[in-house]
Amino acid sequence: MIVYDRRFLKCGELFIPMALFGDNNVTEYDYRSKREVRVRRWDTFVYSDEMLLAPAGKIMEIVSQFHPKKSNTGESFVFHGKWMDDAATYRWFENGIKDAMSIEDIAWQTNQNTLVGEIRVYQEGFSYDSALSSKQEYLHSTKEITEWVENAKKRKAELLANVQAKSVYICLGFIGTDPLHVSVIKNRTEPYVAQCRRLSMGRVSNLSYVEKIDSSRTTYTEDVDKAYVFKDIEDAYAAIPRWVRDYIKLVPLSTAKAAQGKPKGEYVLTAVLYGRRVYIQKRTRRSTFYTIDLEAGTKRFYSEKEALRWFKDKLEGKSHFSDPVVEKVEKSN
Repeated sequence: MIVYDRRFLKCGELFIPMALFGDNNVTEYDYRSKREVRVRRWDTFVYSDEMLLAPAGKIMEIVSQFHPKKSNTGESFVFHGKWMDDAATYRWFENGIKDAMSIEDIAWQTNQNTLVGEIRVYQEGFSYDSALSSKQEYLHSTKEITEWVENAKKRKAELLANVQAKSVYICLGFIGTDPLHVSVIKNRTEPYVAQCRRLSMGRVSNLSYVEKIDSSRTTYTEDVDKAYVFKDIEDAYAAIPRWVRDYIKLVPLSTAKAAQGKPKGEYVLTAVLYGRRVYIQKRTRRSTFYTIDLEAGTKRFYSEKEALRWFKDKLEGKSHFSDPVVEKVEKSN
C-alpha cells in the first residue's frame, strides 16, 4: 500500500485519522495528464472504529498495539517513497494528530470543503448489499461530521447485532484524489486580521488588509491599525463571506504589526518570461506571480546576493523565467 498524503481531521478535542491511499499495481486513466496513473482515494486510516472520532490518547493506545514505539520491524506501508517500520508508523500517527485540522481550516486554504460519508455493507462472499448500505452524505462542517460519525457507529452496531450483515465499513473521505496543500493554524485564540493575498484578475496587491467587509463589498487599507480585527480564528470564519476567501489570508495581528514596522528591502528581481521582462511578485507551491508594474506588490530583498539565491532556489530550471537581473530601488518603510 502507498500513502500519498496525510490529513487528520480535528473535531473539537477528538480526531479522525485520514490519508490518501493508493494500490501498488492498480492504475486508471487520468484525463488531465492523459496517461495511466495509480488509483488513489481519501479514506480513514484506522485499525478499529474506536479510532474514529477519538481523543489523541485513545488513538495512540490502539496504534501502539500494532506498531510499538521503539520497534524497527513490521514494515506496513510506503509514505513519501519510504517504507514505514513500526516506530516510524507510530510517529506518523503522532504527527498526524499534532498537525490535525478542522474541515473549516481546510476549506479556508483549498477548494476542498466537503467530506463524503457512506456506510458500506457486505454479505457472504464479499457481496455488496445495496439495500442495507447507506447513500452518500455530504458533510460541510465539524458539527455535521461529528454527528454523522456518531450515528454511523450506532448504525453499524445495529446491523452487526441483528446479524443483517457479514461486514460493515464506515467510509469517510474528501472528494477528489489530490493531496491537500495546507498549512497548520497553531495560534487559534489570538486576534487576527485579513491580509489581501491578491486582487481580481490574479494581480498581487501591495501589502493591505481588510478594513470593512459585508455581504456585497470589501474595502482595504494599507495601515494595519485601521484593519478590521477578529477576536480569533473562529470569529473570522463566521464573519468573512466565502466569496472573499480566495483573495485574503488570515494573519495574527501581532505578526501584521511587526511586518508593517519592518523596513522593506532595497532590491527587486526581474526576469525574462517569453521574451518580456517582468518583476517577480511571489512564488507559491503551484504558481509564480509577476507584474510589469514595480509598485504592484513586487517582492523585495535586502541584498543582490539574496535575490539571486532566491531565483536559483525557486525558479531556475523549474519555470520559463530566465536572465535574472537585480535592480536597486528607493528604500521605504
